[in-house]
Amino acid sequence: MLNQMVQVIVPSKTKNNKQLNLQENANECLLAMIKLFGGATASQIQNGGFVMSNGEIMLENSVTVWAFCDAEKDLKEFFDFCLSIKVKYEQECVAVIINNSMQFI
Repeated sequence: MLNQMVQVIVPSKTKNNKQLNLQENANECLLAMIKLFGGATASQIQNGGFVMSNGEIMLENSVTVWAFCDAEKDLKEFFDFCLSIKVKYEQECVAVIINNSMQFI
């Protein structure tokens, strides 16, 4: 049963406000999640923002990529992937949402 929704928010800027290739990164995340979960979907580009740990406001575009899986599935590979893109995309953190509960990696 596919009773767990797993999402990652793909950023368009680094923590230092450098522009990233959002479409390329969204495709990378989409392909990774297809391989991990057997299928995935990406949203259209959306506008958003957050307060960084230094108190600055970061406004940026993002894409959310999501997949469904069995609630018993081990998510270690997914979390490892999210940690790898945190480093690769030079992020303060990566937002992950599992069944509508957000956490930061």
